[in-house]
Amino acid sequence: MAAIGGPIRRVGFDGRSYVCQGDNEAQRDLGGYTNTPSPNGDGQTGVIMQAVRTWKMASVVLTCDDDQGDQKALQDSANSGEPKKVNFTFASGSVFGGEGNIEGEINWSNNNSRATVTFSGFGQLRKQN
Repeated sequence: MAAIGGPIRRVGFDGRSYVCQGDNEAQRDLGGYTNTPSPNGDGQTGVIMQAVRTWKMASVVLTCDDDQGDQKALQDSANSGEPKKVNFTFASGSVFGGEGNIEGEINWSNNNSRATVTFSGFGQLRKQN
C-alpha cells in the first residue's frame, strides 16, 4: 500500500472543530527523545545523551470564523496555560492526538480568515486509529 500525503483536513482542539487550509503543509514531531553522542577520551567509545522533547505540530493553518468566535476560542485556550485534548485528521484518514496547547503566537490573516498556529504538548502524539 502506498503512503497517502496531503494537508491536515481537520483539527479538534478544546472541544471545537476547525477545518484547515487545503494546501497547508504542517510539520509533525511525535515527541520522544533526541540523542546526542558524547565521546570518551579514547574517541572510540562514548555515551548517548538523551534529552526529552515535546510533541509538536507546527504551522497548522486553521480557518477562523469570526461569527463563531474561533480566534477568541483559540486565544482563550492558549491563555489558560492548561493542556487540552487535540487531534489532527490527515488526508490519509489517519488521526493523531494527544494533550497540549498552542505554542507561541496565533497569527490570524484578514486576507483569508485563517490563523497559523503551532500546537505542542508533553508526552507523545499518538496515532488514534
